[in-house]
Amino acid sequence: MKWRVAQIPEGLSSPVIAGGRLYRLHNPNVLKCFALETGEVLYAERLEGVTGWASPVATADGRVYYASAGRSVVVKAGPAFEVLGTGDLGAPNHASPAVSGGRIFLNFEGSPGDGWT
Repeated sequence: MKWRVAQIPEGLSSPVIAGGRLYRLHNPNVLKCFALETGEVLYAERLEGVTGWASPVATADGRVYYASAGRSVVVKAGPAFEVLGTGDLGAPNHASPAVSGGRIFLNFEGSPGDGWT
């Protein structure tokens, strides 16, 4: 074992590793970034409107995507907190996103008549 976190705050999402760092969203909406080699907390910042229900997706271009509860946030993978973009998804989403062919796919709650597929 390389390192241990003394107390893990509540959260349902899985962590993701990108660029030598581990990212995990804890309740209430706090994103923690750990140095993978040492376990040092590099930052802890609140992501407004995002919940820990859905697990994040990291891409090869150094982005970490959080999309749940009607809001999306894209964070730059790195030792400092930097939000690259945010968006209103318009509907709640508790499922983890999927990535294929350069696109992100989300599952929204609602019926087909609501305009969501």
